[in-house]
Order: sequence, then C-alpha cells, then structure tokens
Amino acid sequence: MQDKCVSCPTQCASCDSDFEDLNQLLFECPFSIQVWQSAGIWFDIQNSAIHTDSAVNSIFYLLENLPPNIQQRVGTICWRLWKHRNLKIWEDVTENSAQVVDRARQLLEEWQDANPPRRTVGVRNMISNEGMRENLKIISIDDKSEYYNDNRCLLMRWLHYIYYYINNAN
Repeated sequence: MQDKCVSCPTQCASCDSDFEDLNQLLFECPFSIQVWQSAGIWFDIQNSAIHTDSAVNSIFYLLENLPPNIQQRVGTICWRLWKHRNLKIWEDVTENSAQVVDRARQLLEEWQDANPPRRTVGVRNMISNEGMRENLKIISIDDKSEYYNDNRCLLMRWLHYIYYYINNAN
C-alpha cells in the first residue's frame, strides 16, 4: 500500500510488533492467537504451522484437512481478523477477541442463510497446492459461476483479496 502512496503502518495494529505480514496478522499476533483460542480452533492452527511455511499454505492446509464446518469458521475468522486490523488502522476502532469471534459467527450464519449448499466441491478440485498462487491470480471476485455457490468459497474470495493486497503492497 505504501508503494501506492497510501500511508499505512508497518507494525501490527493489535500488538505493535515491528513487522506485520499475513502470517503475523493471522497466526502469530497475541491477539490473533487469543481469537483462535476463543473460537476453539487454535490446536488446528498450530498443527497447520508445523506442516507449512507460509500463511497462505497454512490456510490451504486447513482447507484440505479440516471438516467443512471448521473450514468455514477458519475463513470467517480470517476475514474478521483482517477487518479488525483495518478498523483499528483506519477508524481507530478497537474490538476484543470475543467480538471478533462473534462477528465471524454472525457472518458465517448470514452467509449460510444466503447461500444454501447446492453441491459439494472438494478443495483439492478447486485449487492445487503447486499452482495455488497462479490460480489465485486468475480467480475473479465478480465470477458468478457455480464455483462460488459452495460456502467454502467465502475463504477463497478472501484469499484472493489478501493475495492481491500483499502482492501489490510490495
């Protein structure tokens, strides 16, 4: 963002760590850890970190190895952590971990109400690990295909957005 002349802090908005990247924001920040613990998913997050080398790979590991209901929770919590960061930076609004978890739960319930499942799409069929970065580049946020009818695709949209942000911020 700074390359685009947008004044944006380089430290974490939640813990004032000197460096913020996607991994720190989602998985290493003490606030994020507290959110994952409150949601009851911290063990799964730690397990993914053992098997992967980046935040994006951790998210894909979780998508490939967790049941769909937990995948959905992971996606909405990631989104709410991102929103928490932006609220703090741009509007000076502070949320506690319980609020982040509750808003993620509400978002998921609203998403599920608006998008009843029509068919099951396996994550492995949607994106391959070896080509995920290239595939993320070509996924259109405005795509209206059946691909987005699966609830797990909420996370895919978010990943696309974050991937775009990270690659255009440097």
